[in-house]
Amino acid sequence: GKYKVPRDRLLSITSDSSWMLVLAVIGAIGAGANLPLQGWFLVDALVEFSRVPKNRDEPFPCSAVHNYAKDPWPCMPGQKEFYPTNNYIARAAIFMVEQVGKISVDFIILAIAAWVSYVIINGFAGIVGELLTMRLRTMAFASMIRQEIAYHDSPENAPGVLSSFLSTSALAVSKILGSSSISIVNSAWSIFIGLILAFSGCWQLALLLTVLAPVVVGATAYVVSLTVKQNDEDSYATAS
Repeated sequence: GKYKVPRDRLLSITSDSSWMLVLAVIGAIGAGANLPLQGWFLVDALVEFSRVPKNRDEPFPCSAVHNYAKDPWPCMPGQKEFYPTNNYIARAAIFMVEQVGKISVDFIILAIAAWVSYVIINGFAGIVGELLTMRLRTMAFASMIRQEIAYHDSPENAPGVLSSFLSTSALAVSKILGSSSISIVNSAWSIFIGLILAFSGCWQLALLLTVLAPVVVGATAYVVSLTVKQNDEDSYATAS
C-alpha cells in the first residue's frame, strides 16, 4: 500500500518544543492572510482613484459619486451621468488623497504583520526542524552502531554511504514536519481568506473563478509534466 508519513511519531520526538510549532503555525496563518488582504486594499485604492473625474468635459457616472459629495448631490433622481464642475473635481481629489492615505497606513500595518509572521515562521519552525534533525541523526547513528559486524562489511553500508544517509535523510524528514507543513498551512489559509474576500466583493465572479480554478491547475500541472519529461529526455540524449 501507499506509505503514510508517521507525523504523530515525528511530533512525539519534538514534543518538548511543540509550543514552537504552534507559534510557527500561527505565523503561517498570518502570512497566508497577508497576500489576499494586500489585494483587497489595492482594489480599494484603485476604486478611490476612479472616483475622481479626469476633466469636466466628459460625463461621469453617478454610481461613482462618493458619500462626501452628498451635499450638494450632483445627480438628480434617476440620473446616470453628470458633467462634474471644477469644485466637484477639487473636492473629489482631496477626499481621494485622504482615503488613499488611510489605505497606505493599512499597507504599512500589513507589511509589519508580514515581517513579524515570517520572522516567527523562519525562527520557530527552523528551531523545531533543527531539533528534529539532530534527534533523528542521533537515533539513526545509535541504531547503526548496534548492528552486527556483517552489516558494516556490506558495500551498501560503507561509512561514506552511512554518513551521506545521516546528512541527507534526516534533513529531508525534518522538512516534512517543518517547512512543508508550514507551507501547507500558509497556502491553505491564503486560499481560505482569498475566497472569503472574493465572495464578499463579487460572489458571481468568485464563483466562476472557483469553478475554473481546478481546470487551470490541471492544465498547469500537465504543462509542467510535459516540460519535466522533455528535460529528462534531453538530459538522457546528452548523456548518450
